[in-house]
Amino acid sequence: MNSLKCAVIFAFLQAAVAIDTSGCGSTKNCLYFPTGCSPTDSTCIFFSYVWDSSTNVFNMELTGSTGNNNQYVGVAFATSTVMRDAELYYCTGADEIKSGTIRDERSPPTPEATLQAGIVHVTAQTLSGVAECVFQRPASITKTISTGADFTFDLETTPFNVLVARGAYTGGALEYHGPAPARESTTNQIDFMADPAATTTAGATTTTTATTTTPTVSSSSDFDEGCGTTKTCFRSPTDCTAGTSGCLFASWIYDAAANNFNFELVGATSGSYVAVAFSDDKLMESDDLYYCTSSALVSGAIQIAQRQPPLLPNQLIGVSEPTNTVDGGVLSCTFKRDASVMKPSASGEKTFNFLTNQYFVLMATGPMDGDNIGYHQTNRYQSDTGLNFTAPPENLGGAGVSTHKRNMVKAHASLMILAWLTCASIGILIARHFKPMWHDSTCFSTKVWFQIHRGLMITAVVATLLAFILIFSSVEGFSSNAGAHPIIGIVVTILAIANPIMALFRPHPGTPRRWIFNWGHWFVGSAARILAITAIFLGVDLTALDLPEWDTWALVGFVCYHVVFEIILEILSAIYGHIDSYKKKKPSDDMPMDDESKENMAPKGATVKYFVLILYSFGNLAFVLAFLAAIGQMD
Repeated sequence: MNSLKCAVIFAFLQAAVAIDTSGCGSTKNCLYFPTGCSPTDSTCIFFSYVWDSSTNVFNMELTGSTGNNNQYVGVAFATSTVMRDAELYYCTGADEIKSGTIRDERSPPTPEATLQAGIVHVTAQTLSGVAECVFQRPASITKTISTGADFTFDLETTPFNVLVARGAYTGGALEYHGPAPARESTTNQIDFMADPAATTTAGATTTTTATTTTPTVSSSSDFDEGCGTTKTCFRSPTDCTAGTSGCLFASWIYDAAANNFNFELVGATSGSYVAVAFSDDKLMESDDLYYCTSSALVSGAIQIAQRQPPLLPNQLIGVSEPTNTVDGGVLSCTFKRDASVMKPSASGEKTFNFLTNQYFVLMATGPMDGDNIGYHQTNRYQSDTGLNFTAPPENLGGAGVSTHKRNMVKAHASLMILAWLTCASIGILIARHFKPMWHDSTCFSTKVWFQIHRGLMITAVVATLLAFILIFSSVEGFSSNAGAHPIIGIVVTILAIANPIMALFRPHPGTPRRWIFNWGHWFVGSAARILAITAIFLGVDLTALDLPEWDTWALVGFVCYHVVFEIILEILSAIYGHIDSYKKKKPSDDMPMDDESKENMAPKGATVKYFVLILYSFGNLAFVLAFLAAIGQMD
């Protein structure tokens, strides 16, 4: 009886002994992830193998942190560093080791209900939160891969990359492992038949003789693995690493057997979105759109630039197997897209066929605004040319929104605000209410009021012309996606040019046709000013500026402020008889320019009106400076 107890205790103690690494490099090959880690560390994944020629099997060991049996540690064999079409083994410490197949990169693996025939002598245990699994694998095992065909993983004759990962194990299902260090791989393929005696282990990197392949652990982001070899990758900036701050990344693989494309998006943080669109041109208009957040993948169509795209949340047209993951604050999504899909566009239904057409790739990231996507501002990039999606894998980069063009938009907005909110507004007040002022003062032989008025209005016209040229250069022509703003802007520019030309050909005072000029000058100037303010109202809400939400209300405040001072000046002009003094020169906004009053006495109320003008000017500048500051802070 005592001998039986001793045998049981001995067997228990044997099961609880940690995996021995003393034979690494002498009796077995060992790989450490990361380099130099200890198999007992919670951050270490350890894998060893040794060929047993007498039984034609590999003896394999796998260790890694599994916590309280709520995590897994896995090892896979693949023909590249990409987790695709790979043979998989994983354990949690509490369960026996399990097997499966990774068919599609970053998609859930296909588990097997029972271990494949030939996997024997399986043991699994957990020591201090670290799972240790041991098993024997025959030299050759056949699995069904993504194409639906059978593929033989023959470790005796074929080198393979070793891939390892750890992640959450919930309800018997493997959760996404996340990027390195939770997932790593050997850079080179491993010759499983190499003699361990010829290998001196140095952590994850081994130093070998000339006849032995050197396995090293890849330190790059696992999103980047396979770029240019097994998948096409698009990123911006061109030299960024996928999964790092500020990097937008998309990759795709064409699956000819299924006639679809496997896509992956990476590049946003939690609370934001990452989007990709496919366009006939570089413009965000009539494009095929996909974006993902931490909670969903959404399909849609960009119909009109700078407008919220119609979304199809319950209609993932041509899309299957969507996934979305947030790991370490990095958002990534995968999905399969049919080679050809049809989406609604501004002109009707439109087909996007990757097999027959080339498309520009557009990417963007920005904040979420409730359930809608917010404006991306300058976080928007596009490929330089249309891309052939069935071409051999490439590693591509994209160009961002030109800072120069962005500055031209800001300059356009600033010039128009200065022209019409300040110069034109003050200039019109001077002409209307200050003709009798500065009664005995001239500037270059011309009345002061007229010189001020003329200087302000010429400045407004020049600023308008510059703004007009800048915006047309920035958008490379006429923008059909900004609503009525550009149309009204063109009309304003024409009227602004017409008014000074009319003044050059004005009839002399007192001539029969002078009244025609007076009314025409007043009408064209008033129309230009009203339309300019209208265009500014429309412009400040365009997403190209993306000004703060107070912009419209600030404009309303400016208009009210101006109207109040107009009324005050009208009352003062009536009280002090300033209107009566030139009432005979109709219309009331007549611009005599060279037949002003010869009186030498300062008109009554001049001081009061000067004070009102100064007060108005300070307030006007305060409004304008607030707008200019907001424009200057645009990203």
